[in-house]
Amino acid sequence: MNKPQHTPGPWYVDEGANGDVLVVGEHPELSEDVCQVYGGNDGDKAQALADARAIAALPDLLAALEQVIDLFEWSESGGEHEAAYDSAREAIAKATSDNHIVDYSHLDPEGGAK
Repeated sequence: MNKPQHTPGPWYVDEGANGDVLVVGEHPELSEDVCQVYGGNDGDKAQALADARAIAALPDLLAALEQVIDLFEWSESGGEHEAAYDSAREAIAKATSDNHIVDYSHLDPEGGAK
């Protein structure tokens, strides 16, 4: 598989000093947090932490899914597992391709069309 373009894992959930919920990486080249999950300091903290755990699992899930794809291709399985294979390939593409970025530039800040 291709070398990932995202911040290398592993990623962890961290609660910032002001109550922010952060996803942080443990990597020498990482100079900033991977992301901040909104809702931590002024919203639903439990949901923000659950979202952060799901986000933090991305590098591990992506690597595991790529291993499953490699195994599937090596074994030349097919038939009833073809739909799962296609779903796995689509998930990997969504995580690694710029083609899955949603463009909201046509909306104004109030949520309507410009």
